[in-house]
Amino acid sequence: MPETYPIRILSQLSPVLQGFRKSRGLTQAALAAKLGVSQQSYARLEANPGRASLARVLAALQALEVELTLTPRGDIAVRPQAPLGPDKAGKPTKPTKPTKPTKPTKPTKPAKSAAGKAAPGRRTPKGEDW
Repeated sequence: MPETYPIRILSQLSPVLQGFRKSRGLTQAALAAKLGVSQQSYARLEANPGRASLARVLAALQALEVELTLTPRGDIAVRPQAPLGPDKAGKPTKPTKPTKPTKPTKPTKPAKSAAGKAAPGRRTPKGEDW
């Protein structure tokens, strides 16, 4: 069975990415070339994967030939899904009805500053270069 590396907080992903890259004998520049990006772009992803999109992290994992697996922790029970297909009498089975979703909450209004203007929202970076 292959060794697993549980990631429970984003800061744990950086050393795991670096370890897989080094275990494959790749430099940041070599892996960046496989991804079609600059070494600096890959270095930013490896240093702070929480700031990168999931698509970019998955692309890096694919280039490293690493599979992402999600597993329930502890005593969280996962109900097995009945397979779809014919039942014993040969009739097609139907999927169970999903539960009714809860109503979304209304967004809160931004707080007003002392001048009576809405406080500026959090700015996001304009994007990454890959």
